[in-house]
Amino acid sequence: MVDGLVARRLATRETHPSDRRRMTLALTTRGQATLRSALEATEAYLRDLFRTLPSTERATVVQAMRTLRPVFGEARSAGTDTEVA
Repeated sequence: MVDGLVARRLATRETHPSDRRRMTLALTTRGQATLRSALEATEAYLRDLFRTLPSTERATVVQAMRTLRPVFGEARSAGTDTEVA
């Protein structure tokens, strides 16, 4: 995956100067633009998708997302996967 991003000039890869086992990855300007474009397309798709729901159901979805936001943020910062029962 990383090789593909580097080959397409979407990311750069640099080896740590004192520890060749460590590597730093960074998005290039092109990679940042590609990411921004993908995020905008995803937002537009979701807007169109949720627009088809009645307003009361949309409000329910929004409330559920607000409730879940901290849960996913905690899992991401801890670097763990969450299990759904």
